[in-house]
Amino acid sequence: MVCLNNFKKSTKDKKRFGRSGCFGGTSGRGHKGYKARSGSTVKGFEGGQTPIYRRLPMRGFNSNKEKKYSVISLKKIIAIGKGGNDNIDNEIFFNYGVIKDIKDDVKIIGSDVSIEDLKSVKKISASFASNGVKEFLKKNGVELVLKNS
Repeated sequence: MVCLNNFKKSTKDKKRFGRSGCFGGTSGRGHKGYKARSGSTVKGFEGGQTPIYRRLPMRGFNSNKEKKYSVISLKKIIAIGKGGNDNIDNEIFFNYGVIKDIKDDVKIIGSDVSIEDLKSVKKISASFASNGVKEFLKKNGVELVLKNS
């Protein structure tokens, strides 16, 4: 039976650049020039042919800045209201850890709560609210202040 340990050089050593001899001096990079420098590549270069980013027409623009907002249910607002807060806004949401930044936009959703639970809340400030929430709060006498409408 042949053991792998018996072979003298079963694997090849990697090239060690800059050690004199075959790969010393310029270390296989030629002389001077942009591509002889460390860490350099010619991005988009196609050997003198017009690169693809110049051959294709410019089309559109996408800033990729979607407006994102935190979604909060009425159940969470009621839980916050039971803590003795009758005017609920972004600062209170932030203090309770519901949103990550005071400047975040907030959308209120969900209307499956009882009227008795909502008695502790007088005023809610938010950026957006669903139509069901708007109607529900209006019926029950809770003031809803929307910043973005």
